[in-house]
Amino acid sequence: MTATPETFEERFTPDEWRTLQLAPMWVIGVVASADGDAGEEEQRAGIAALSEASRLTGRLAREVLSAAYEDRRRLFTALWEDGRRPDDGLRDAAAVLDRVDRAEAVLYKASLMRIGIRVAAIAAGEDGAIGGPEAAALAWLETRLGITEEEAIRVAGRYGMRPEFEPDRRRTAPPD
Repeated sequence: MTATPETFEERFTPDEWRTLQLAPMWVIGVVASADGDAGEEEQRAGIAALSEASRLTGRLAREVLSAAYEDRRRLFTALWEDGRRPDDGLRDAAAVLDRVDRAEAVLYKASLMRIGIRVAAIAAGEDGAIGGPEAAALAWLETRLGITEEEAIRVAGRYGMRPEFEPDRRRTAPPD
């Protein structure tokens, strides 16, 4: 009889675990650079969102993102050494997540979207209305991560954020 792994990290290969840890770095980079200027304030917002991982609902999200925050300096270096583009890296992360419980996977993906929303909100300015290139980046992340628009909007609403997507997309957060 094989023992059940105690942590999620034990369930993955080292490469798979690193892919899951790099995912928030790709998210931060994609959203921060959506307008062509990855500002320092946007990057700090992403790291601040990552630092709140210990308060997340999903155990997988807590484990991966807490570890990523603790190891963030090394991960930024690893990101450049890794060589994958965000498109490929996030596709790989979504494939790794196909092997875990759907609820845990959705909570992890929603946590990544939350990080992206926090970065986009900084770019939005004082009114907090997310639009333009940042909204397009968030929509791209939804597709790449395989999270539905409704799931992403629920996450935004849960954290008091009201993303405004392109005109053909939903414009309000769902009711509580």
